Formats: sequence, C-alpha cells, structure tokens
Amino acid sequence: ALRRALLGSLLEFVEPVLEAQHRWSRFSRHALWSMVTSSWAEQFVSIARQLGDHRRGACEAQALFALDARIADAAPQLYAVHAGNQASTCQRRAACCLYYRSPRRDFCASCPIIPADERLERNRGWVAQQAPVGVTSTAVAPAVLA
Repeated sequence: ALRRALLGSLLEFVEPVLEAQHRWSRFSRHALWSMVTSSWAEQFVSIARQLGDHRRGACEAQALFALDARIADAAPQLYAVHAGNQASTCQRRAACCLYYRSPRRDFCASCPIIPADERLERNRGWVAQQAPVGVTSTAVAPAVLA
C-alpha cells in the first residue's frame, strides 16, 4: 500500500510536467518516461547507498516500477557492476535520451544505443571512482553483468 501511494504521488507530480515537456520538445512520451524512471531509480539507489546498501535501492525501485505497466515498460534495467573492491548499481535506459545529439556529441553511460560491453566499461570506470560506502546487506541484488 505504501509503494502504491508513493507511486501515485510521484505520477501526480510528474505527469503535467512530462506532458508539457512532450508538447515543447516533441520527444516521445516513452522516452520522457524513460528519463523520469531513470532519475527515480538513481534516487532510490543513491539513498540506499548512503544507508549502506545500493542493492536495496535497486530492489525497491524495481518493485515500485512493477506496479504500473507504463512505468515498468519505461523503467531502466538495473544491474550491479563491480570494479576492484567497489560495487554499485548502474542502469541501461529503456529509451535514448538523445544526449549524444548535444554539442558534446557523447553517449551517456546508461545509453541503450551503445554496445553492452562499451556501456559496461563506462560503468566500471564510474564505479572505480566512487568512494567506499559502508558494509552492504544481504538484500537480493539486481542481475550482475560483471
């Protein structure tokens, strides 16, 4: 019940903003929902990381997204990435954010367009730069790709 209430509140807040962004940008709603759910997933993971277990945040985000078919379809794939003795949750977005069309002409680290091995290498580089955070718990981890 709590997850459903949280999702309802998030949707109520975001839907008018997303619709305005869609009208202005002409980005597909699916691509916009993909960016929104990517942001939400990172917030869950970030908070859980501060509490000592990034995996718990990924599990909670996935449980929340599963409550709504449209959100589940736009949700990123979350997976654990290891680099040395560091581990963190990374993601592959469900749709392209078109960041590569910006002046920098670079693909984001969660890009669904780039090959999986390239994305994973970018993820490992990011994970390797993260400062160690407390001990992780035994919560069910998202799928491990590396």
